[in-house]
Amino acid sequence: MMKKFDKEYFESVNYVDYLSRSDRYDKTAQELLEFFDKIEIFDKNKYALDFGCAVGHLLNALIKRNVTRVYGVDISDWAIEYAREQDLPVAKEVRWDLHHSIVFALDVFEHMPVDKLREFFLKIKTDVIVFRIPVCKNKGEDYVLEVSRNDPTHLIRWTKDEWKNFFNMRGYITFNLNLYSLYNSEGVYSGIAVKI
Repeated sequence: MMKKFDKEYFESVNYVDYLSRSDRYDKTAQELLEFFDKIEIFDKNKYALDFGCAVGHLLNALIKRNVTRVYGVDISDWAIEYAREQDLPVAKEVRWDLHHSIVFALDVFEHMPVDKLREFFLKIKTDVIVFRIPVCKNKGEDYVLEVSRNDPTHLIRWTKDEWKNFFNMRGYITFNLNLYSLYNSEGVYSGIAVKI
């Protein structure tokens, strides 16, 4: 029987094999860092957080590109152990005392109970959040994408407008993000939330 976010989760559910996806995250890290350089949004003297880092693919790709003040957080004991075996700086808890330059939250927020999501936004100190979230087309419907509907760990089913309102109510303005490896579609909301 599969436990939530154990090895079986990362090798089944929505993934053929999540462990084989490091190249995708490598491309995402490269694109994001090039984009950040152009718009001068990432202060490398402050910490970056990969929230919901899983086994650390994005974290590893950032470190390879000389982002040294970065760490990951995940709730999966199995993923944390796997990442630590790769010598990646992964923890179970967010460093709430730090002011983060950027928080990466790719395919994470939809897994959180709404009260925990609200708590995260109350406690996190960051200028920017880079996010990717599966969405519904209309309020009250299920996700647009079948792959998103098939994951039993997905808890929040909101439209893009509901997510925008959520960010806005917490002092962030959102911008769509459309890179080659991280982009908007009818079923996915990818963007940057900037603190105002």
